[in-house]
Amino acid sequence: MGRADRADLADRPDPGTTLPPAQPFQFTLPDAWATVLAPYRDRDLLLGLRPEALSLGVPAPKNLHGTIITLETLGSDTYVTIAIAPESELDSVLDANPLSSPMIRLTARLSADTPLALHESIWLTIDPLAIHLFDAATGIALFAAT
Repeated sequence: MGRADRADLADRPDPGTTLPPAQPFQFTLPDAWATVLAPYRDRDLLLGLRPEALSLGVPAPKNLHGTIITLETLGSDTYVTIAIAPESELDSVLDANPLSSPMIRLTARLSADTPLALHESIWLTIDPLAIHLFDAATGIALFAAT
């Protein structure tokens, strides 16, 4: 989810695109999703994340690894956009305009006290209670049982 304008939306990968093969990603959903997702077994889903659902993490299969391509400090928050791309493609992405490249980008809202730099490699953790899932074919939002 995050911040996006029309030009950014036009440059996104196709809805069925998953994370690049060089960046395996596994994420265990809370139990509240089990019943809702049962009919979606072997079907594509879209994962939506707001910037506040991401925090700095450590290297782990459940976390997302990326490179900072934009950094903006606003008072007590710093918004970073990370590019998720295979290491072999990252240099060419950073040399070009990373915001127009067809790669997966995520925006995270982090504390302004966190020392960060452009092109720095970081890991982000997803708050499992703050995810949004959508049916990839219809765009319909799915809601976890409460």
